[in-house]
Amino acid sequence: MTERSRGASKMRLCSTVAIWVAFIHCVAAIPWTQEKLHHRAVTLTQEEIVAALTPTDLEQMWQRDLRPLLVTRYPGSPGSRAVQEHIKTTLGSLGAGWEVTVDDFVSQTPYGQLPFTNIIANLNASASRRLVLACHYDSKYYPPQWHGKEFQGATDSAAPCAMMLELARALDKELKAQKVVARSM
Repeated sequence: MTERSRGASKMRLCSTVAIWVAFIHCVAAIPWTQEKLHHRAVTLTQEEIVAALTPTDLEQMWQRDLRPLLVTRYPGSPGSRAVQEHIKTTLGSLGAGWEVTVDDFVSQTPYGQLPFTNIIANLNASASRRLVLACHYDSKYYPPQWHGKEFQGATDSAAPCAMMLELARALDKELKAQKVVARSM
């Protein structure tokens, strides 16, 4: 990976971490019905950004998550099923206690009906307020008349999914601690 692309990846990861840290930092004790009326954006200090990024490991993210996602994974394909399992297994193995479910459905596409699967990972299904981070993990489908062309979509969906998995891993201890605190209130 070039130094330039690593810098861009670090910036995207930093932005995502900043959103998570601001969310965790701000949701403390004010009821959401009140907080949404008085919300003010929080600017993280350099120290807070460094603290948030410290548990991330971009080289490990590449090995653990991006490599397994860099397969042809159009809806319904063996690659798609393998990626689904990787995402579910990764999130399910974290200490924060993600509840991982799937939403299978069939949808009409320009190439006919194809099976799709949404993967939903929830930390607290009864929470009255949630932060939703989303990305798609599937890649573009080329029908048979395209003579065996395949699309892997590294920057289209694989890299954002790998970043989200690394973010969940990096924030695992904090998210677990937040769940414990929330339960005791």
